[in-house]
Amino acid sequence: MARDADDEVVGVVRVSIDGERGHFGMLSVAPAAQGTGLGRTMIAAAEAFARERGCTWMDLEVASPRLELPPFYQKFGYEVSGTAEWPEEALDTLKSPAHFVVMSKTLE
Repeated sequence: MARDADDEVVGVVRVSIDGERGHFGMLSVAPAAQGTGLGRTMIAAAEAFARERGCTWMDLEVASPRLELPPFYQKFGYEVSGTAEWPEEALDTLKSPAHFVVMSKTLE
């Protein structure tokens, strides 16, 4: 979690570890903090957290309708590595068909 000088939350990211693979998701930066490098800093912190726990890979998923996200994450070295199905129990919440685009990178 990232806070500003007024102690307001301006960014969050969820990180999990599964063996040698780290995973981050739910990255969100408040509109007022976008374009400041906070997203880059939070991605770096998520990768460092995973690396410190022995991970050699980092993965993330983006919802297929969010066409702007794969190019965003490619700037940080992530490449499309596959797809994953939308959770069966959440299909009824979709307004149109969707799946996850899986992106990965090696951690050095």
